[in-house]
Amino acid sequence: MRTVTIKVRIRSDRLTSLSTMTGIKS
Repeated sequence: MRTVTIKVRIRSDRLTSLSTMTGIKS
C-alpha cells in the first residue's frame, strides 16, 4: 500500500514538472 502511494506521488510530481516545462516552452 505504501509503495503504491509513493509511486502515485512520483507520477504526479513528474506530471506537474512536465506540465510546467511545456507551459514554459509554449
